[in-house]
Amino acid sequence: MPVRSLPLSIYRQLLYPAYLRLPDPVYRFVDTLVYRNDCNLGGPGYYREYLKWRWHISTNNSVGTLPHKLTVILLSFKRVRNIQLIVQGLLKLPFVETIIVSNNNPEYRIEQWIHFKDPRVRLINQPKPTPPGIRFELARGESGKYFLTIDDDVFLYSHQLTTLAKALMDDSLSPCGIQGENREFGTQNNGQRSEGWHSGISGFDGRVDVINRVYAFTREHLDEMYQLAARLNIEVGALANGEDLLLSFSGYSKPRLIKVGRILGCLSENREGIATWTSRAGFFAERRGLYDKLLAAKCLAVR
Repeated sequence: MPVRSLPLSIYRQLLYPAYLRLPDPVYRFVDTLVYRNDCNLGGPGYYREYLKWRWHISTNNSVGTLPHKLTVILLSFKRVRNIQLIVQGLLKLPFVETIIVSNNNPEYRIEQWIHFKDPRVRLINQPKPTPPGIRFELARGESGKYFLTIDDDVFLYSHQLTTLAKALMDDSLSPCGIQGENREFGTQNNGQRSEGWHSGISGFDGRVDVINRVYAFTREHLDEMYQLAARLNIEVGALANGEDLLLSFSGYSKPRLIKVGRILGCLSENREGIATWTSRAGFFAERRGLYDKLLAAKCLAVR
């Protein structure tokens, strides 16, 4: 029987644990073969860049200091192997004061995967499957002013993280990110209006409608975000789609993209069953509806 035709429960029990703990990059290569129909296969260039990043986060890197401290929120669900690496890179940054890792998948314990004994790292195991909106609930419970949250499929260098954090601290009127999307309104051939998104925008300094994947924001943005959510009767911590939209509307203007250079991602970033945008039914329709509601609520609030 082909690997991909195995029921998911049997696959998890028999095959997945057998290679989950293989050393990198062997694990990633095997994983892409198993899921070859659902994710990028990479190639020599990708693995060279990945190993370069691994070497970078494992060495002592000198980075500039920043005037303020940063609280980082990370979520772990189905890419648990990535979290240890992301934390390792963050611990190189002297301006990172706290790293909170929320394990949103009760099928495992996060302390079995995160092995740092650094007092800045705090691990949380959620008792039930938990949606990504919880990241903002966790940030709200902290005392810091500046926050950063990174999706578990993004691998950033120290200088990229420093550039983003500095941009927020220099100009904190709106949240900052490294990739985003724009809400688009078009016209079909039959004259009816169609609605969609221009996604995957990056590589320049400027404004977009929504930032995603990496978010730098302040306490003031959090407060505004929750005010907007209350206006629309939204429970932020329960959001499985659209928490990035809420944050993107929390500034005095549209969120900013910061140019940080090439963005290295996990090969599973588009995999169905792992990536939310490819796995959740009606994903873009949900986002269109929420975006339009937020736009109306924000315009009403500033009149």
